[in-house]
Amino acid sequence: PNKVASTGSTPLIQALQSKDMSIIEKLCGRTTVGIEGAFAMIARQRMNISGPLLKLIEESVQNTGTDTLALSGLNAATIWGAADFLTTLTNIFPVETIPDYSKHQLMTNAVKSDCPKTCRAVLCFTYSVPEAVFNIARDRGSEEIISL
Repeated sequence: PNKVASTGSTPLIQALQSKDMSIIEKLCGRTTVGIEGAFAMIARQRMNISGPLLKLIEESVQNTGTDTLALSGLNAATIWGAADFLTTLTNIFPVETIPDYSKHQLMTNAVKSDCPKTCRAVLCFTYSVPEAVFNIARDRGSEEIISL
């Protein structure tokens, strides 16, 4: 499970792409490489987070020793509108440590994802929407997001 292809893909990333839960569950407890890519695929596939996948996310974020993996996961979750993954990460990671410029980018990503649930999740730790981000929402014509 800890083999990385020349493309950067791992067996876990491939299983996430296929959404094969039985394989995902087997690989989660054994995979230690390519976790950032796995986080990106979790977001892209908008995976439901539970069981072994939740444990993988929690242990990976807590054991890295840096904020890089969590911030990368937050970024991917907001880009792809993966509200479940975003909420999982914000429950694990101390969001008060996210720099303001990153919060601004996460809100911009969330608005561009056109996912109101993702926007609501980001609003829980950003507390305000910069005018430029509001203008993006208005230009995209998403009344539900604008009304948040």
